[in-house]
Amino acid sequence: MKTCILCGATTFDLLVKYERAPKNIQGLLHKEDLAKDRPITFDLVRCTACGMAQLDDFENIPGDYYEEYIMSQTCSPSSREYSKQLAHQFVTEFGLADKQLFEIGCGDGEFLKYLEEDGVQTVGIEPSAPFAKLAQEKGLAIRVEYFDDTTTLAPDSFDAFASRAVFEHLKDPHEILRNVKKVLKEGGVGMIEVPSFEKAIRDRRYYDVFSDHVAYYTKRTLILLLERHGFEILKAFNAFEGEFIVVYFCKNAMASIEGFAQDFNAYRAQFRSTLDDLKRRGKRTAIWGAGGKGNAVLSVCDVRHDDIVFVIDSDPHKIGKYTIGSHFPIVSPDTLRADRPDAIIISAMAFSEEIRKILKEKYAYAGEVYVISPMLRRVL
Repeated sequence: MKTCILCGATTFDLLVKYERAPKNIQGLLHKEDLAKDRPITFDLVRCTACGMAQLDDFENIPGDYYEEYIMSQTCSPSSREYSKQLAHQFVTEFGLADKQLFEIGCGDGEFLKYLEEDGVQTVGIEPSAPFAKLAQEKGLAIRVEYFDDTTTLAPDSFDAFASRAVFEHLKDPHEILRNVKKVLKEGGVGMIEVPSFEKAIRDRRYYDVFSDHVAYYTKRTLILLLERHGFEILKAFNAFEGEFIVVYFCKNAMASIEGFAQDFNAYRAQFRSTLDDLKRRGKRTAIWGAGGKGNAVLSVCDVRHDDIVFVIDSDPHKIGKYTIGSHFPIVSPDTLRADRPDAIIISAMAFSEEIRKILKEKYAYAGEVYVISPMLRRVL
């Protein structure tokens, strides 16, 4: 049973049936091959669960097809200029000069060459021997292999990743992305470019569908795919007169749920240690912020009544009441005119800069100031 490339569902709507289609679009024929050439029939379908458009049958492309694949766009001046601009934009957007980048399906190395001109250190992954030879002739570091679970790239070793004109060919993009995530360092960035199915739909470009391309991405479905692997989406845009979709993304440790409990326990221990240090130094301490974050941190970090004297909040509806769970009195900021604690912990993180400014300019506060994120730490 066919399963969706993106989400694994098994129900599809038929979009278009293609009859008398070429079996592929890159294997041009010699005269002696003409008699053996036969057209094929395939269906373009859409997953009813996630909306991903894809071919119903991936068997038209043999397993070794891409080992001899060669279809370069570098003969086009406008394509070369676009590639150069795309490379420069990626480098400048994320400060990749002197950083390590790998590209899968690098073809003849055109994009890598432009990246290197902007100071990036590159490695190309290319299964096609003819393509790899052209790239190597440019002096590029190329590994002639597929990028899968057998990749020779070391884990956590690259700052950036790029892929152009690859994901539309992939029957299993998940294997690729698992390994991209493994090879990228924490905080590493990626760029994927695919043909825009949005443009094909909008302009009724039925000729944009052929058996070499098994997957047809919109911004939404490409973003869904990346988010399934825990990547943080940084930017998605159309490029080259709308022909392509480009998505920038990041391997963000802060966005990962892995190790969340362990990190939480470490946070509470550090919070407790800081409060104990304040008491040991004889500091009377208050918290500014009786909102959700303030109430939560007071309770889950087991803040005691000999740790905190009161909670400050500027909302008049909260003043005179008590925090939920921890039962600290809530007072107006003007309390600071008569009762000035030695340290203030800001829990209203969205307003921390504003509160620090109020403390300094309105109340001439000169005590210690802390914030609760990413840990309880002193900022003044």
